[in-house]
Parts: sequence; C-alpha cells; structure tokens
Amino acid sequence: MATYTINITSQAELDEIWWEQAFPNWGFRCNEVYLSDCTKINDTTWQATYDSLEVTSTRTFAFRDVSTGSSSIFIVPTGEYGIKP
Repeated sequence: MATYTINITSQAELDEIWWEQAFPNWGFRCNEVYLSDCTKINDTTWQATYDSLEVTSTRTFAFRDVSTGSSSIFIVPTGEYGIKP
C-alpha cells in the first residue's frame, strides 16, 4: 500500500469514487471526508490523499449479492490497485 497526494478543487472532486477493473465491487476514494480535512493550498485548491491496495500474491475473492442471491468469484493478480486515473 502506498499513499498518494492529489490536488482537488471541490467537495465533489473529494467525494469522487473510482473503480478498478480487477475489483468489480470495490470503489476507491480519498481518505479525507470534508475539504476542511484537506491541506489548503490556496483559495481554490486543496490537497487530499488516498491509499492504493497492494496485492503481493494472486488472490481469489468471492462476492455474494444478498438481493439476488447470486455470487461471483474473481481472481486478482499481484500488483498495485486503486491508482486514481
């Protein structure tokens, strides 16, 4: 796991969730919840952080959808995931 710092300009940007193809049911987001939790750079820019996920050996995950009863299994190869596009 690594921590990354990004510049943002709004609460909406801070609230953004991004997805990783290898993790179909797992969203990534910034660590901070409010702009006031971020480091203010100037009147229109703040710094926020987020953590990536490091998979050190191939992992198998199972997901069960409680509303439909269906389940799926996905395999995630070694790598770093959740890097903001």
